[in-house]
Amino acid sequence: MERQIYFETKPEVAPWGEKAIVPLNVTEHERIDDNGQTKKYYRADLVKKVEKPLTIDNIVQAAVDEEFDDAAQKRIMRNFAKTDNAEVASYKKLVAEVTEAAKSAGYE
Repeated sequence: MERQIYFETKPEVAPWGEKAIVPLNVTEHERIDDNGQTKKYYRADLVKKVEKPLTIDNIVQAAVDEEFDDAAQKRIMRNFAKTDNAEVASYKKLVAEVTEAAKSAGYE
């Protein structure tokens, strides 16, 4: 997941072949340009290669796939019951964060 990417226009879902790029945590900002004009810009996190239909589960899975390779995901699942495993904690934090962001963006 790419975080806090700059956009001049509000980011929308973009096609990625059979999949999609989904913007999350979109925030609007203002800045003053060289001519003294106020300009809007946006920042968003991008989740790439999201399977369609665009659901919370598919968005979370794509974000997890971007952050953790297959070997890491297998290790995480093996160690999931351990409370002191840093990799599992990182995984749980990412899943919670992306789930909340997807819900806030209106996905079900």
